[in-house]
Amino acid sequence: NFHSEVPLTNLLKAMLLSYLVYGASYYYCSISEEYKANRLRTYIALGAIFTFFFAIMIMNPPELVKDLAVTLGGIPPQGMREAIMAGDVVPSTLDKLAGDGIKASQWGGLFVNLIVATAGCVLGFGIGVVLAFGRQSDLPFFSLPSVALIELVRSGPLICWLWFAVFLMPDLMDPFYDAEDIIRMLLMFGVFGGCYIAEVLRGGLQAVDSGQKEAAVALGLSPFQTKMQVELPNAVRTTLPSIVSVFIGLWKDTTLLFIINILDFFKLAKDLPATDLRFLGNFLEPLYVTAIVFWVFAFYLSRVSMGIEKNLGLVREGGGEAA
Repeated sequence: NFHSEVPLTNLLKAMLLSYLVYGASYYYCSISEEYKANRLRTYIALGAIFTFFFAIMIMNPPELVKDLAVTLGGIPPQGMREAIMAGDVVPSTLDKLAGDGIKASQWGGLFVNLIVATAGCVLGFGIGVVLAFGRQSDLPFFSLPSVALIELVRSGPLICWLWFAVFLMPDLMDPFYDAEDIIRMLLMFGVFGGCYIAEVLRGGLQAVDSGQKEAAVALGLSPFQTKMQVELPNAVRTTLPSIVSVFIGLWKDTTLLFIINILDFFKLAKDLPATDLRFLGNFLEPLYVTAIVFWVFAFYLSRVSMGIEKNLGLVREGGGEAA
């Protein structure tokens, strides 16, 4: 009973809107001063991150968000279903927040791997920045928890932390969010990746020239501005290949989701010969396709990294890198 017209139309609208935003921002950056262009890029990046996580929340809203949306005038789940079937209403964003959404247990295929990997990389980078600065802090209030979390998470394999998210994290999150397995996997991938990125960034922060910090202080920048506008950009510039390596590792590690019975792309390929008569007895072909798909995404990330390095002037003409 699935009708593809509405999803395809919405996807086309989203692509058109993205193209218009990209074209307008590119034109604005080409005619504006550099600081204005950088500010716009920052706003667009933050807006994209917010939209991504907000879309995930709409798909599986927490109970607190549902109750708040109903209080603000959203249609409750049962009433919304009846109104949609009767054709009396087109659900708004508030109505979708008040509804049941799409249960995370119904997510499956390559979509799961992309969502978990993307959220893990974005969330992990943010956590990594906080932990990296926290570990370098002179205040024990910040340094001790950062060191403890980094060493604790890095001391165990990812699969152990995924089982931790399955069995123990629900009790920790229960007062705030009755999250399903995929949402907990998303959070765990973010924390796990953040701890590794924190160590990568820490090496980059230690390589920042003290003269740049002194120049920032001389210009009147606050300690927070110095860290965000001087130290962090230099650290990311120096450690970009290592950061991308962590991202690629997180992308490949999403195949571990099948061990905890989440229908990701790898589990789908593994179970396909037993569930579809067209692939009966063909156990290797779906796995070959899965391997190629994962390789394509990993190769694309590495090419993007090399392109960024080239634009930053980190790649020399005769080979090698200049960090």
